Order: sequence, then structure tokens, then C-alpha cells
Amino acid sequence: MANRSGWKRGGVPIFPILLIAAGVLLLLQTTGVVSWDAWGRVWRLWPVLIIAVGINIIFGRRVQWLAGILVAGVGVVALVVGLLFVPAQSTVSVSSVQEALEGAETVDVSISFGGGELTLGSLPVGSNSLVEGDFRGHGAEVSTVRIGNKTDLNIDMKREGISFLTNLGENNWNLSLSRSPGMTLDINGGAADASLDLTDLKISDIKVDVGASDVEITMPARAGHVTGDIDTGAADIEIVIPEGVAARIHADTGVSSLQIDESRFPKVGDKYVSPDFDDATNRVDIEIDAGASSITVR
Repeated sequence: MANRSGWKRGGVPIFPILLIAAGVLLLLQTTGVVSWDAWGRVWRLWPVLIIAVGINIIFGRRVQWLAGILVAGVGVVALVVGLLFVPAQSTVSVSSVQEALEGAETVDVSISFGGGELTLGSLPVGSNSLVEGDFRGHGAEVSTVRIGNKTDLNIDMKREGISFLTNLGENNWNLSLSRSPGMTLDINGGAADASLDLTDLKISDIKVDVGASDVEITMPARAGHVTGDIDTGAADIEIVIPEGVAARIHADTGVSSLQIDESRFPKVGDKYVSPDFDDATNRVDIEIDAGASSITVR
């Protein structure tokens, strides 16, 4: 039976507090504020659980409000110490990538970038490489799966050795992709600054899912019909449509600033559409789902 204060006789509800803390940590990770290796660093402070249980045994039945404050305080201190001051298990690395084209005709590219700066462009005409680039700060895990003339290229930020502070701003990736094969591009980012110059790439489908980011995307100029799906949180997004490329833009925004060049893309119903969209050889069809963001399309 609960007493008048609403506390159970058994003391502080430690298990629900742990669930709340785990949920907060997951939220920070999925928004890119905290790196995914944080679980390992926080778990190294597991003796804090013994301290919390001891506090609950001493004060839980007699002064429950004091036990609650002490347990919560110990938990918050442990979380902060684990994220900010417990070192990661491996050191910062500098690495690079160069994958041969090897006759690839279609390529699905997936890039997962937690935080820092990302620059993506195109390789010179005639290059025999599929991708070239370097990773300064923390390295990347690169995997290539080839089946016939189709290739899956996955570039993910290393989860080992990514400290909280490094994840926020000391990573710098520079990548260039081949102009030859047809591609799809899927970019997932957290707290990142990204410059994506896709002008000379043959990308038919673009997906960008970012959190607290500053992103500039230049759409392909000669890729035929391109679809784009932009999903943002608290971000500043600028989308550049090259001259000669028609566009149809639909924006579902929350607390956002939306600026679209209506001299090129006049509003028709709930979309912004180039007058020649249906007949254009090169055109982009963009869907924007934004939260507290600033969106500019020009």
C-alpha cells in the first residue's frame, strides 16, 4: 500500500529510474548528441548501482524523499562522468578509402555520420575508382558488397573510440564518388555540418535524415528523374537546384522557416512546381519533412 506521499514502502523505485535514464541516453544517441559507444563507457561505472541500492536500504523506508534525491543525484553524476570524462577504449585515427569501380553499373551508397564535418563530391571524369576519400578524427568502417554489376557501398562512423567531445566537432570526412554508375544515396547524420555537391553524379534516389545539422545539398544536374526525401530535426537546410533542372517540392514543416524561390518554382496547391516539370528531361521530386528547421530552396 502506498503512503500519502505516493512512495511505496519498499523505498525508491530504482528500476523505473534506470529505465528513464536509458531512455534519455537513447534519445541523445538517436539525435546525434552522444555517440553510440556511450553505453560501454557508462557501463564501466556499474558500481554506482551498488551505491544506489545501499542508499535505498539506509534511507528508503524512513526518509524516502531524501533517498530519491540522493539516488537521482548519484545517477546524474555517473551519467555526466561517463559521457564526458571516462576515456574511450581506442584512440583517434586518421584513415582513407579507395575502392575500385570494377565495372559497377548500379551502386547503393549508404553513409552514416555521427557528428563533425562531411564533404561529398564527385571524382574526375574517367577515374577508375568507385569512391575515394579520407577520414580525419575517427575512422570509418567501409564495406563493399558486389553482385554482378551491382554494388552496395556502406560507410559508417566507427563506434569504438568515439568520445563525446570528438563526436561533436573534430571529425572531418571528405568523400568523392564516381560519376559513371547510376546510384542511390542514403545519408544518416546527427550533429553534423554537411556539404553535398551531387551536381555531376547520376543519383536517382536521395535520402537525407539528419538531426541538429547545417546541410547544403546541390541536386544532380543530369541524372534524369530524381526523387529526394529530406527528413530533418533542428537543422538549417539549403537545397540548390541547378539551372535547367525542373523541380516539384512538397514541404511538411513544423516550427520551420521555409523559403522557396517561387520565380522558378511557383506554388500550385500544397506544392511548388516548375512550369515545365512534366516534360523536363532532368527533374527532381523533393519531399521535405522538417521539425524546428530553416529550409531554403533555390
